[in-house]
Amino acid sequence: VWGPFHTQSKLNIDGDPVFWGKVTSLKGLNIADGDPKFYGGYESGIDVPLPVNYQFTQEKSMAVDGVVNKGGSSYFDGTDVWLTFNADGTITHRTGTGSDSSTYSAPITEPLSTFAPNGVVYVARGNIYASGTLNGKVTVAVGEASGVGHGNLYLVDNLTYRNAPMVYDAALNKYVKNESCQDMLGLLATNNVVVAETDKNVFQKDVRIDASIFCAQGGFTIEDKTIPPSGTIYVRGGMVAAKEELVATLDGSGNIKNGYKKHVIFDERFMLNIPPVFPGTGKFEIVSWFE
Repeated sequence: VWGPFHTQSKLNIDGDPVFWGKVTSLKGLNIADGDPKFYGGYESGIDVPLPVNYQFTQEKSMAVDGVVNKGGSSYFDGTDVWLTFNADGTITHRTGTGSDSSTYSAPITEPLSTFAPNGVVYVARGNIYASGTLNGKVTVAVGEASGVGHGNLYLVDNLTYRNAPMVYDAALNKYVKNESCQDMLGLLATNNVVVAETDKNVFQKDVRIDASIFCAQGGFTIEDKTIPPSGTIYVRGGMVAAKEELVATLDGSGNIKNGYKKHVIFDERFMLNIPPVFPGTGKFEIVSWFE
């Protein structure tokens, strides 16, 4: 794990994981087997609670303001929305229901800054299906779900920036910020952010996501938990979730039977900057003193 890591429960270890950033937990550490490495340090008793029944009210307000006062069209209610980000700074969007985009409305392509002038896309009482290459800074939120059927964000293919936000420096033996990357994406879901069961995801094997992900009541998961071993999910960004959902199941020897490996690299830009109107804890930690 490259970057800081926290759990509001007990951190259970089985094997030899390596944590390069600071690791914290609320309820301590349980090492069933193995030899974990905490190169950034470990501290227990740290409480970072998620708000109960978190609502994306600020994100909704910004999206509505962008539509009403600035001529945008990035607020939707009672529909599913299909979003494809384009590397030229545009976005292609359409509305409909379900995972078959061919049944949706005719696609509309326009500049991202025109579509979401406040940098926020909001869908109430629906789901979002997203993919593409982002050129810009935007937060995508799906909220006001009355059950698990709504409030989900499905990743139907890779969703990345034009340039990698973090690159590996062999001399330093670590990932470092890529100063040429200016793009920034927030993905907010009331329920789950889901790697969808699509041919591109399953048969391309690896799935690549550049974003900071926040799941208020659910977690990050895969749609079909019975698929054969299907490569690696690479997340370059961050992940905050109420629940730790499955992306893989293992056999008795620790080999993947179904699903994906997961490789998470924390985007260090998020230490000081965040996507538009992205939730934050408002808490700071003293890491060193200057005298």
